[in-house]
Amino acid sequence: MSSAAIRISVSGLPGTGKSTLAVALGEHFGVPVMPENLLAVANADRDYSRAIEARDTVNLQRLGKAMAESFLEWQSQRAEAYQASESFIADRWDADLLDWWLVSFGLGASQVDSYTSTLIEGLVSAAKRIDLAVVTPIMPPFAAGLNEEGNGRLTTMTKHVLTNTVITGVIRRYTTTPVLELPARPMTVGQRVDAVVAALGSGR
Repeated sequence: MSSAAIRISVSGLPGTGKSTLAVALGEHFGVPVMPENLLAVANADRDYSRAIEARDTVNLQRLGKAMAESFLEWQSQRAEAYQASESFIADRWDADLLDWWLVSFGLGASQVDSYTSTLIEGLVSAAKRIDLAVVTPIMPPFAAGLNEEGNGRLTTMTKHVLTNTVITGVIRRYTTTPVLELPARPMTVGQRVDAVVAALGSGR
């Protein structure tokens, strides 16, 4: 792989400017952007959550397994995309996936542990292909509605703090990938791009 390769992940919650930054970075460096493609995971999560709320014990196990398989499928497809691209900007990556999993199943039964281990292994492997992990900040007030891919945005400070903490935590715990946490102050997209360029340059 050439020294000119650009491999950056952009993590964060919908509504924090993550996808906008990913597109801007792709344009700046002239490299492809890997979209989230998390709609299947979101739909499986929704179905599982509804079964919990309805106390649908008949379908709960089946829907829980379907949700877990959607996580593994996303990770498998993303791993193939990493291998196929010398340079890329990843709009979300395996750290975001692991965060979603832990938030959903962190207090669950032990039978999910095998899935957790597989997702961690995927994160460790993916990190070898990432030069810089960018994390967007917690910036209230939080926008409601859906993001560009139709996924719902989290609208509470508590959920934003939890997700931001888990994402940065798993990256630092399981990888040696440099992390750029963008500051929680108003910045233009151009200023965010400049911050990423500076951080990427300092690590090379």
